[in-house]
Amino acid sequence: MVQRQINWSLIDRVRAKNPIVLNLANLVTIDKVADAVSAVGASPIMSVEPAEADEMVMLANALSINLGTINGTSGNTN
Repeated sequence: MVQRQINWSLIDRVRAKNPIVLNLANLVTIDKVADAVSAVGASPIMSVEPAEADEMVMLANALSINLGTINGTSGNTN
C-alpha cells in the first residue's frame, strides 16, 4: 500500500475559510459526501428541491458533483 503525506496546511486553510460547498450527490452517497466535506472543515449544503437551486448556488463557495455510476439510461429524460 502506498502511503501519501497529508498536506495539513491545505486542510488548515480550508478550515480557516470554512467554505460552503454545494453538493449534488446521488441519494446513496449523500450522507458520506456531507461527512467528507465536514471532515476537511467545510460546510456542506444540499437539497433535492429544484426551486432552491438558485439560492444555494448564490450561497456556495464551491461545488461537489457526485452522480454515481453513469450508464446509458442515467441521463434519459424521455
